[in-house]
Amino acid sequence: EAAEQHSCEIMRIAEELADARASLGSLKGQVATTASELGELKEQLGNEAQLRTQNSESLTQKFVAERKTREAKEQTLENLVNGEQRAREAHEGLVREMLGQEKAARERYHTLVKESYDKHRELLKDQFDHQRSVVEATHKEVFNMLQRDRDVLAQEKLERTRHNDSVNER
Repeated sequence: EAAEQHSCEIMRIAEELADARASLGSLKGQVATTASELGELKEQLGNEAQLRTQNSESLTQKFVAERKTREAKEQTLENLVNGEQRAREAHEGLVREMLGQEKAARERYHTLVKESYDKHRELLKDQFDHQRSVVEATHKEVFNMLQRDRDVLAQEKLERTRHNDSVNER
């Protein structure tokens, strides 16, 4: 009986061992399936990671390109502002120069007008002085002529008076 029990026990252990081997085979199949699924998942994760990496790189490149574009636009805008400032300063300089030239021209004009006025006044004064001297000379000449005529008349009157006196005396 003990041997039978022992034999039953060995049979039961053998069945359990067979069941365990079957379970182990089944588990090996499940492990292989799971390993295959894990491989597929790993491949999917790799592909997904690669896609995400590519997407991330693409986004990074896009952000870098956008940043460079923005920086280029900012530089262009800054250049435009600086160019406008330089143009404004150049314009203001030209306006100042033109105003200075206009002022200098106005001063030259006033100087020329004054010089012309002074020369004209001097010419008029010279003409007036000349006319006055001509008039004075003419007056002097006329006065001298009148004086001579008066002297001649006085002489003639004196001679007539003498002649009349001498005629009367005789």
